[in-house]
Amino acid sequence: MQLEFELTRKDYLDFNMHYAEHNKAFNNSLYLMRFFVPIIFLVFPFAISGTSGLTFPSWFAIYLVLYLIWVSFFPKYYKKILYRRINKMVDCGKIPGVIGWHKLSVIDGVIIDQTSVSETKYATVHKLEQTEKHLFIYVSSIMAYIIPQAAFKSEEEKQDFISLVKLIPRETP
Repeated sequence: MQLEFELTRKDYLDFNMHYAEHNKAFNNSLYLMRFFVPIIFLVFPFAISGTSGLTFPSWFAIYLVLYLIWVSFFPKYYKKILYRRINKMVDCGKIPGVIGWHKLSVIDGVIIDQTSVSETKYATVHKLEQTEKHLFIYVSSIMAYIIPQAAFKSEEEKQDFISLVKLIPRETP
C-alpha cells in the first residue's frame, strides 16, 4: 500500500508537541520546574523580612501570590518556548526532507518513505499512535513517520494501512 502526501510545518510542530506532552521525561521536567523550583519564592520572605519595612506575613503573601502565578502559567509558557524552538529549528533548515512531499509505502513488512532528498526504510515498528489529525508510526522511541489523516481517502483505507503496519514486527528493546 502506498500513500502520497504533503507534510506541512504545522504537522511537524503538532508531532513534536504531541511527543513532548506524552513523554515521561518531559512531563517530569515540567513538574519539577512548575512546583519545586518556585518553592524558592517561599524562602525569600524568611530571608528578607527582617531587612525591610514590611512584616513577614506581608512578604509571605507577596511571594505566595508569585508562586501561585508561576504554578498557574508556567506550563503554557514552557510549551510556548518549546514550540518556538521547534519552529526555529525548522527555519534553520536542520530537518531536510521532513517537510514537503512524501511517498510512504508498506511493502513486504517494510516501511519505505521517499522524499525529495532521501529514502528511508524500517523493518520494525516501535508503536503506533493516532490523534484527531495525525497517525504517528514510531520506528524508535524518538522518531516517527508523521501521516496527516487527510492523506487517507477514506476511513477504510486508513484501517487497511494500519492493519499492514501492525503486521510489521515490533522493535525489541
